[in-house]
Amino acid sequence: MDKRISCWNCNRFHRDEGRCKDGKTNPRRKTDAVEVAEVMGVRALCIFSPYRDILAVRLTMPNSEAAREGAAKRRYKNNRISHLEQKPS
Repeated sequence: MDKRISCWNCNRFHRDEGRCKDGKTNPRRKTDAVEVAEVMGVRALCIFSPYRDILAVRLTMPNSEAAREGAAKRRYKNNRISHLEQKPS
């Protein structure tokens, strides 16, 4: 996953007002990004948000191949981590 760009380093951030000039948001957690996308739409997410593209695919085309690939990768990673955490008997 791409590194998240902080708002302070972005050219579109207005330092005096303390907000984005475009009115976008760049949540730190994926759960927050999902909530923003569901309530306000994907356009409310910053273009530098690492979750924006996959959320756009999942919300507009949930049965597409790209959405299924993203979900499969996440499941594999979670299974691998839980497998590593198990203690040998």
